Amino acid sequence: MNYAVGRIAFDRPEQYRRYVEGLIAYEKAKAAPNGREVLYWGPRNRADRATQLSADCLIRPLFDGIPATGDQTALPAIAEQRRFRSRCLRGPDATRANLLEPLHAVEVGRRPAFLFTASHGLEWPNGHENQLAQQGALLCQDWPGPGVPPRSEHCLRAANIGDDAQLHGLVAFLFACHGAGTPAFDQFLANHAKGPVPIAGRPFVAALPQRMLSHPNGPALAVFGHVERAWGYSIRPRGLGPRLRPFRNLISRVLKGEPVGHATKDLSDRFTAASAQLNLLNDPSYLGARPPASELAALWVECNDARNYVLLGDPAARLRVDLLA
Repeated sequence: MNYAVGRIAFDRPEQYRRYVEGLIAYEKAKAAPNGREVLYWGPRNRADRATQLSADCLIRPLFDGIPATGDQTALPAIAEQRRFRSRCLRGPDATRANLLEPLHAVEVGRRPAFLFTASHGLEWPNGHENQLAQQGALLCQDWPGPGVPPRSEHCLRAANIGDDAQLHGLVAFLFACHGAGTPAFDQFLANHAKGPVPIAGRPFVAALPQRMLSHPNGPALAVFGHVERAWGYSIRPRGLGPRLRPFRNLISRVLKGEPVGHATKDLSDRFTAASAQLNLLNDPSYLGARPPASELAALWVECNDARNYVLLGDPAARLRVDLLA
């Protein structure tokens, strides 16, 4: 809650070497390997409330800004505030091919400096042969929607990032279930008496951010993501409209060139506030009004959800905004 913490966890020693050498090379570079651009990507699948929420209430207002309502003044798009160009691949445009293209672009100007995605992340059962390699893979607009089992061509997996990808200097935020990793045990049990329930043989960092942070052609600088399932409370808290300040401030700090570890402050503050409220309402000596059990349960889920954002990479990494053009 109080410190700018980053983590790395790779499967092979050479992946650590690639990340460290890539970070040092980026800090010493005389030219930026990517352009002064933010890329937003978010599927909006048929009859799927989750991606409709993330596309309409997260991706769109981050890209467009927030219009004035009542006594609230309008908020411009963050990229515009920081003098960055921006592109948005949303709904029908949020295909796997359209996301892979800028990540493999030959032209420096076509490579984004910051990537923000919001989608489902694949989840495999404990012990499944695909769990370590594909858990958290991004489900794309190619998926027809609920009722159709996702297939490999519907997803962006670590294996889809070719050796010719151009990720060096990229900072990414992957808003997806298991997008950053998976714990060993279910953290959202409806009945604690039936737990603990294992959901993986061991805790692990997702393969996609591992691939991005150890890419042989130059690694990404950092990846923000979510451990375990991601819930809509991050976008729309209980009984409220969309609350995007933590995401807006995170993007703004990264585009300003601050260390990426500082960018997580508002996410940590959201967890701190939810945790303090939950602790108070569970205190037997508390004499104030107590919410119904359903609201208390929702607060507990919101608290766990807010806790599970992590930064993968060195918290001191930063965009070289002085070089971006």
